[in-house]
Amino acid sequence: MEKIKTFSEVLMYLKDQEIVISGNCTSFYLQNGQITAHNNGTRFTLTFEDFRELYGKEPFFLYKPDDSKVDTEKDDEYYAWKNSGVN
Repeated sequence: MEKIKTFSEVLMYLKDQEIVISGNCTSFYLQNGQITAHNNGTRFTLTFEDFRELYGKEPFFLYKPDDSKVDTEKDDEYYAWKNSGVN
């Protein structure tokens, strides 16, 4: 994950429909004009003002899904075997 340098950048990423993660592992994204937060099965929404007041000094990171864990060669091999009719 890439560390976000300023809180203004955090807001920019949210407005660009990106997901940001705070230092305490809460994830945030923009939904219906408000910021939605997820942490340990809890979900809540915040206005931009509340978000700034509560999390303005937190470190943030840009969420990037890790697609490198999927081995497409093994997937192709598995599905070729499964669809060959051999069980």
